[in-house]
Amino acid sequence: MSLSLLIKSVFYSYLNVIFIVLIGIIFFFQLSAHAVLTKIDSSGNYCSFPGVTVISNIKDENREMWQKVYKKLSDIPLITEYFALLPVESYHMTTINLYTKKYEGGKKGRKWKTFVTSRFSFFKNLKATLESNAFEPRVNSATLLTPKVSSIISLLVPLDDSQKEKIYDVATQYGIVKKIPNPFHVTLAYSYKKVPDEIRIEINKKVNDILKSILASYEKQPIVFKQPKLSYFLNMTAYLEWNENIKDIDI
Repeated sequence: MSLSLLIKSVFYSYLNVIFIVLIGIIFFFQLSAHAVLTKIDSSGNYCSFPGVTVISNIKDENREMWQKVYKKLSDIPLITEYFALLPVESYHMTTINLYTKKYEGGKKGRKWKTFVTSRFSFFKNLKATLESNAFEPRVNSATLLTPKVSSIISLLVPLDDSQKEKIYDVATQYGIVKKIPNPFHVTLAYSYKKVPDEIRIEINKKVNDILKSILASYEKQPIVFKQPKLSYFLNMTAYLEWNENIKDIDI
């Protein structure tokens, strides 16, 4: 190899190294731009994870069924070894997934309060629009709900087109259509440690057997949710209705 070719080879090798280092630096800063927050820790404890969202809470007329869902799932050690059950009081269907401190709070979440307070007018208007377009999401039978196991345990909620249209109409007015969940669902539990594939298969079978049995016993009962409301949360276990007097959303 001639000297000139050797020099070119070394030069391009250095360029490749510099390129890889720059990519690594960019990736690092992208990660550090978000607050380091997690919904649940490795021991199954729900952590601080503030946010603002639009949800439809479960209704009292279906509470007996939801309580059975919680009780049956929490009685299975194999499930609770890997998943932390949410309290029944937190059960809801998200209709528009808005903002969280993790993604909107900047580095270490320092900009979260500023982000929220700068959007008070937006939240006030959205809240009013939701109230003027109020409806109660529903499915005609509990058996239409579908169990699903992934990093969460959930029940998928197949809203009909007319109900989806009401949600999309509001979201379209505010440019937040991309924040509509697909599919709609009720989260029952979050995983807090890695589930081996063979265990996941077993958990999936147990969850489906349990939930389908419960849902079948409420086949003739419609599942109804409260009207979608602007809400805020400090963690995954409790959601509170938004009001204009909120000042310390991130405490």
